Order: sequence, then structure tokens, then C-alpha cells
Amino acid sequence: MAASDLNLMLSKNQSDPFRNFNNKYGHAVLLWRESKVNGRGVILDKRMSDIDPSTFPLCRRGYNYKHRRNYEGMYPFISTGDFLWYESMEELRCLVLLEHTEEIDSIATQPFCLSFKDNTRHYPDAFAVHADGTRTVYDVKSLDSIDDAVRKTFAKTTDACSVQGWRHVVLHGIAGLEWKNLEWLACFRAEDMHPAPGHEEVLLNYLVTPRTLAHSATQLDAEHPAFHMPAIYHLMFRQGICYDHRRPLTLDTKLWVGGDRAATCHRTQ
Repeated sequence: MAASDLNLMLSKNQSDPFRNFNNKYGHAVLLWRESKVNGRGVILDKRMSDIDPSTFPLCRRGYNYKHRRNYEGMYPFISTGDFLWYESMEELRCLVLLEHTEEIDSIATQPFCLSFKDNTRHYPDAFAVHADGTRTVYDVKSLDSIDDAVRKTFAKTTDACSVQGWRHVVLHGIAGLEWKNLEWLACFRAEDMHPAPGHEEVLLNYLVTPRTLAHSATQLDAEHPAFHMPAIYHLMFRQGICYDHRRPLTLDTKLWVGGDRAATCHRTQ
């Protein structure tokens, strides 16, 4: 074990398991769970190339209290085959957005705690390894919830990430029609919804010129166009097909290939 590696006992507080950790090292420390009672840590005084937080187990759980309004659950992230815990609808929406807009090889939610040199702590919401090798720490926060204290925490998180060569991205989620459209398309994100190779080629060639959703389905099967709607929705979620995400999805929705992506995460870096 390297000199910078730390072994420690976890607090019984599941929502803040590292509350008893005292940072006396002059650098940020990355802390993660190894078992129900034990944790590990590494001092972030240099780049740690052998650490992959996307493989870490769930580090913490949310606060439980009477009349709690947050919704928590498990989201099946089809792209990686993982079930990811979320503790709010805002986090769920951002997970759907990430699967829609990013090519991700591995991802974990609530994977670790950052203990800063001023002895404050922060639990980022997710860590992902992208297909191009980029590593990103994600936080989820609505714009109206970001005050001076949160900005300071995010600034310290960005600094700690930069030492490791990681990005730090704050996601703000989506609402209204954008979310309603994406929530519907997400129902068809599984790979068994993908169109047959011949149908996919026909569809993508047909949509070089923008066409309606109804005409696109008819192009695949004039007698039973509804049978092919799931495949079209799948390609829309996977961004093989673009659409105007600001308008409600109807049979008259225009589809096309190339050009602008269907939607982007609302984020700050």
C-alpha cells in the first residue's frame, strides 16, 4: 500500500459515512467505501492513474426523515448494464440525459467523498468514464439552489478534479416538454428495440431529407407502420435520428439525420 493510502472506519450515519474523518494532510483526500464498516482513502497530492471511481460501490445513501419529499430509486443505465441509485427526480432526469447525450463506458453514482484541506466534505453525484477516455465528476444542482456556499464547494471540487485530469460538470436537468419527450423516448432505449440492419439503413437514407414521424414509419412498413415505431423511438433516444426537442412529440414531428443533436445536457463546467 502506498504511503498516501488510508484505511478508516466508517460512521454509522449512512448519509455521511465519512463525517468522522479529519483531514490533516494539506491536500484534498478522496474517500470511498470498501465494506459496510470500512473505507479507504488516498491523498490527492498528485495524479493517481490507477484509481477508477466508476468501479467504486455506492458510498452513501440519502437522508431519511418524516414527510420526505425526495424520490429515490434505481435507474437501469442500459448503456453499461448498471443499476444506478438516485435520490431525487432531478438526479433521475440527469441520468436519463447522460445516457441520451453521452457515450459512456462505465458510471457510478455517489461513488466517493472528497474531503478538502479545510476539513469540509462533498459527495459528488456521479463519476463516468466516457468512450473517448474522458473522466468526469458530475454534480446535480438546480440553478436556483446554487448559493455562495455551493459555489465554493464546487470550486474546491473542480480544483481537486483538475489535479487528476478529470472534468467537473454541474448538471441542472431539464423540465417541461424537453423532459416529457425524453421520458417517453427513454422507454425504448434498450438494445432489443434497435431496428434490423436493413431497416436502419433504409430509415437513415430516407431521413437525409427531414420527414415526419408518421411518414418514416410508413417507409418501413406501409401496412403496419406502428410495428416499427419502437425502433424509430430507439434511434431518437440514441441520437441516430434528430428531432426538435422543444416541441411535443406527435406523428407530425419532423425527423432527420445529421446536423444538430436532439438535445444537450443543461450544464456548467
